[in-house]
Amino acid sequence: MADNWATQVEEFFPANIAHLFLFDGEQVEAYASQADSAALIGAAIQNLLGLDMVDQLEKDLLVYERRKRSEEKDAPRQTEITSAQDAVRELRRRLDALKQERAALQTHRIDKAHRELKKVEEKYRKIGGALYDQREAIEGKWSDAVQRVKDGEAALREFAGGAAPLLMVRVLLESAELRDQHEEECRRARDLSGALKERDRAALKHLRGQKAEKQVVDALKAFFDADRSEREALGKKDTILDITPEVRSDLHTLLRGDLDQLRTDAVRLLSGQEKERAREEQARIEYESIPSSDTIALIAKDREELRSEIAELEAMQAAIGQDIERQQRELERREQSLARLLESDAKDRGRRDDRSRILRHSGKVRRTLETFRQGRHRPPCEADRATGSRKLPAALTQKRSGYAPFHRSGGLRANSLRPR
Repeated sequence: MADNWATQVEEFFPANIAHLFLFDGEQVEAYASQADSAALIGAAIQNLLGLDMVDQLEKDLLVYERRKRSEEKDAPRQTEITSAQDAVRELRRRLDALKQERAALQTHRIDKAHRELKKVEEKYRKIGGALYDQREAIEGKWSDAVQRVKDGEAALREFAGGAAPLLMVRVLLESAELRDQHEEECRRARDLSGALKERDRAALKHLRGQKAEKQVVDALKAFFDADRSEREALGKKDTILDITPEVRSDLHTLLRGDLDQLRTDAVRLLSGQEKERAREEQARIEYESIPSSDTIALIAKDREELRSEIAELEAMQAAIGQDIERQQRELERREQSLARLLESDAKDRGRRDDRSRILRHSGKVRRTLETFRQGRHRPPCEADRATGSRKLPAALTQKRSGYAPFHRSGGLRANSLRPR
């Protein structure tokens, strides 16, 4: 009871009619005045029945509707969305146009120029254009070949100025060696002649002293005599060359190794020189095959013009490709922005729909309240005057029992808004 005291008191003595019970002399004078008493008593009865809440509810609904309508005065997004959609469509149109332009450039101009260039290059190749393009390299190659031939000739001359000519007299050198060997035997025979006589005499004397058989001594003596006779005859021959030991050593070294090495070197130098001469001849023929500038100038000019045209067209194609990439990135950015706008607009549309429903229902409630007010202020008829004295105590009884067409919280009951 103590916790709900205010509620309990409100059941019996509502605060809206407190001035009917608690008043001073001035209030009594106001109620006694015929001009003001009707209005005061009418307002008190309305407060007692809770009818003042209807007026307050209507005022609150008007305030609420004005607030909601002020929210609708915000700038709509449709213009921005339309502008974004137009921008996206324009970007797509421009992107399609750029792609078509690039495809047309590739098909109708670049590919055509490549085909024409291929024909010109084939004709250029047939008249020796490849050799003409390499004329400086071919000329340098020929010059190098000529120089290598000259260097080879110089090497052959230097080789011929050395021991190489001895290869032509190898037979004579071998004969000289044999002659030197014979003369050496002659000189040795002369040198040994006297010594051999003394040796033979001493050997025979020794055999006789040893009482050797006479036949053996005679046979040995005959051998010694014949050997000396042969050697003496060899020693009597003339020596023409009289080669010194140093010359003999050089001749022996030359015949046993140096001439073979000289022959190998000569074969190598001659073979290399033949190859260099063949290369020089080939380079000369290739150089002489180069067409003249007058012969190839016109086709070379056409080829260079086609190459320049293709380079320009490919540069244009690359620029279009870069523009397409930029437009694609811009389109993606605009589409994302449009998606965000559409999402935000969908949310706003939902909020606008909610406001419209709220305002629509609020209008219905106000019309119901207006109908209720018109019915409440209708001039009473004879039947109403007859029954008025009976309805007022019943209404007061419902108020006290807690039943009223309004909630304690100030809200309207649904059935209380129905028009009478």
